This record gives sequence, C-alpha cells and structure tokens, in this order.
Amino acid sequence: MKRKIKNIFLDFEGVISHNGQFIHTTIYDLIKNKITYEEVNERYSKARVSDITFEEFEKDFPKGWVKKALKKLIFHKGTKEFLDWAKGKYPLFVASNNIPVLCEEELDKLNVKNYFDKIFISCYMKKRKPNDDFFEHLIKECNNPLPALFIDDAKRNLIIAKKFGFTTVWINNSKTELIEDKRNLFNYKPDYEITDLMELKKILE
Repeated sequence: MKRKIKNIFLDFEGVISHNGQFIHTTIYDLIKNKITYEEVNERYSKARVSDITFEEFEKDFPKGWVKKALKKLIFHKGTKEFLDWAKGKYPLFVASNNIPVLCEEELDKLNVKNYFDKIFISCYMKKRKPNDDFFEHLIKECNNPLPALFIDDAKRNLIIAKKFGFTTVWINNSKTELIEDKRNLFNYKPDYEITDLMELKKILE
C-alpha cells in the first residue's frame, strides 16, 4: 500500500452481501410470472434515483416479495469478519445503488448500520454510480476523504472511482463478472482484486 488509507467505501450488494445481482436474480425469480425482466430493469433504474416511488416500482408484484427475497440475503465471504476487524480502525462508508425500502430492509437484515460512519444510497442522493456526480457527492460530504479504498464488484464503478482518486478494489463476483464481460469491461485492471473481504486486511497492513 503506497498511500496510507484514511477511509473505506464499500458497495452493498455483491460486497457486503453475497449477490451483486440481487434485484435481477433473487427478486426477479419471485416476480417473473407477473412482469417481464425488461420492465423490472426499467423500474429499478428509475427507482434507484427516486424517479419513481417504491410503490410504483413494486406495482403488480406478488404480496410479501420483499420478505421472501430477504430470506436469501447473506453476507459475502469474509465481510462480517472484516467489518468487526476494521470498525474503530477506519471510518467505513456504504456507497450503493439501491431503491427505497429495500435498501433499509437489507441493511437491517444483516444488522450492519452501526459499522458505518455514513451510508450513501443512490435513491436518497438521487445520483447513482458510475456517474461522476455520485463520486463528487461522496467527496464533498466526507470532506475530501482521500486516500481511500473504494470496493465494488462492478468494474464500471471502479473505473470512475479511480478517476476521482480512489484506490480501487474489485470483488471478483462470478455473476457480475459474466455481465461485465459482455460490456467489454473484463480486461479493466483495478488496483487490487479479492474474493474474500478479509483479504483487505493484508492490503491495509
């Protein structure tokens, strides 16, 4: 580690939780008989920046879908151990694209809110990764937090994080990787690549 890291920013789905495609896989599996994949994706794109409400997002969804989806939500490998180790050593931040209600339910399910100094969610910011204004907002709200780690399972987000001066860490998540390979992002090289968040301990030490 060439620069002493002051702060750590983590994506939620695919980094803190195990599934980086939670909205597209777990949730869609519960509602696919009610709505097309394209419609779910369109609603998600709008809801994560609050262009539509949560009620508009879940229109026509089967009753109780959130509760059923949360049953499949678990920690990514090494995440809980890393958070326990890092808490008190580094200011920790969530930086995630997500939608109203669901993001709160996910945070509560894993019981992680107390680990973080601030939680940045796109639906409340009305800004999303990988857009520049998302990262500009982080830097302003955290009073110039660099040097800092930015950890994500989506390379498209890390490309922009690097542009703003973050040290980038890619969680190698096979489901996300397959999607990004189609976007010609597979060959992008982040500063670090890990599969288990406890690998960050070696990076930081």
